[in-house]
Amino acid sequence: MAMGQEEPIQHRRVAAGPGDVATQLASPVNEPRSPRASANAAIDLARPTSGRSSSEDGRVPSNASPEASGSSQLSAIPEEAMLGLRELTHRFYRAYVFYQGAEKEAAEQRRREGMDPAEKKESSVDAVLRFGVLKEEDREKYGREREQAYKHMYHIRHKDDVKVRLPDREVSLPGAKRYATLNAMTKQGGAPKLNRSIITVRVAQEIGLERDPGALQSDAFRHAGRLEAGYVLKSKKSLAEPSAASEELRAAINQFLQARAPDVAPIDAQQAAELLKAEQSDSDDDF
Repeated sequence: MAMGQEEPIQHRRVAAGPGDVATQLASPVNEPRSPRASANAAIDLARPTSGRSSSEDGRVPSNASPEASGSSQLSAIPEEAMLGLRELTHRFYRAYVFYQGAEKEAAEQRRREGMDPAEKKESSVDAVLRFGVLKEEDREKYGREREQAYKHMYHIRHKDDVKVRLPDREVSLPGAKRYATLNAMTKQGGAPKLNRSIITVRVAQEIGLERDPGALQSDAFRHAGRLEAGYVLKSKKSLAEPSAASEELRAAINQFLQARAPDVAPIDAQQAAELLKAEQSDSDDDF
C-alpha cells in the first residue's frame, strides 16, 4: 500500500537530517509563481511600515476590542507585511502537507485522536482483496502488504492520480483520493474522506516517517509511530485555533524572519493558526 508529488524539499531532508527551515522557506516551490514569490520579495513584503499599528511583538494589544481587531489577530498586521507572511505560509504548506485517504468515520476519528497504526481498523488493501480484482499470483503479495498496512499509517503528496512517463510506458500513479475511495469500500455505506497533516522534518523523525518501499512513486510515505492529532488539520470551516501544526508554522516563519528580516516582528500563536487556516485547502471540496 502506498500513500505521497513533486520531489518535495522536506523529503530529501528526511533522509539527510534536519535542515534550515529559513532556507526551505526561501526556496522556490515547483509551480508557476509570480515575481513576488522570490525570497527577496517575500522578505520585502514582510517588512513593517512606519504606520504599523500592532504592538512591538506583532500581537494585537491586550486592550483591543473584537471590533478593533476585526475578530482576527491578523488585522493587526499591515497589508504590506501580510502579503509576505501569506507567501511564507504558502511555501510552508506546500513543503509539509501530506494527504491521507480514508473512510469518512476513520478520517474524522483520526482528526480527533491522531493517527496510531496500533488503532488502525481498515486498509485499502482490504478492498483490493475483498473485491477480487487480483490475479491469483498477486494474492500472496497483497497478503504480505496487508500485514504491513496494519503496522503503518500511509500518506501521499498529491490528491489526484498523476501520470508518469517511464522509459517504456506511461503509468498512472494513485493519489490520496483513490485510496480514500478504496477505503470507503471496506465499510457498507462508507464515504471517502481526505485528511491533511503537517509533517515537518522534526515530526517526521519522531514518528519514523519513511518512503513506502512498496510504492512506485517517490512521494508515498509511511510511519509506524503515532502522529498526534494536533498535526492533523481540522476542517477549513472550523475555527482557527492554535495547534501543533500551526506552532510548527509559527516557529518556521519566526526563524525565517529572524534570519532574513530581523526588523519584522514575529507572529504569535493565534496569527499562525489563522494564516494556516487561510492557506489550507478545503476537505469538503475533495469529492
